[in-house]
Amino acid sequence: MNARDHEIDPDRELAGRFRVGDQEAFRQLHKLHGPAVFRFLQSRCSHREDAEELSQEVWQRAWVKREMFNDGHFRGWVFLMTRRLLIERQRRKSLVQMPEDVDVPASLVHDRSDELFALDGCLKSIEGDLVQTFRDFQSGVSTRELAANYGVAEGTVSSRISRAKKLLRDCVEEKLK
Repeated sequence: MNARDHEIDPDRELAGRFRVGDQEAFRQLHKLHGPAVFRFLQSRCSHREDAEELSQEVWQRAWVKREMFNDGHFRGWVFLMTRRLLIERQRRKSLVQMPEDVDVPASLVHDRSDELFALDGCLKSIEGDLVQTFRDFQSGVSTRELAANYGVAEGTVSSRISRAKKLLRDCVEEKLK
């Protein structure tokens, strides 16, 4: 490794070992970047416990998805994962947060369980880059970031997202007939 490689990513050697399953490299990367990840989460969570839980989940996901790391900047990769997880958590919370004392008339509640079941089935049946790109985009990652992550042009990312939407829409409509 020359000096220029070190400038590109000071964690390159550790990240390479981590990618192939070296637990000691993982521990060192966690020691180096864990505090920053936690501070980032803590600044965006209302409770310290939430930040701790999310931080742990980030590092668990990093280990599980280590083979997906593409030799870019490890810190950027782990922070992108952190951001995605935070967005997922906030979306889940916003879907279920409603004051307990609000009485919603049954006529206003639209049961979408059939639609959700159909969508889940369609997501499982349509595999590969299309659905993964769509999921990443839905979690708040920009097309520019996705293009960099997948090593493709932004137009390719946009095309994948459009095709995934069409396939999913058609699949759900077919299942609901």
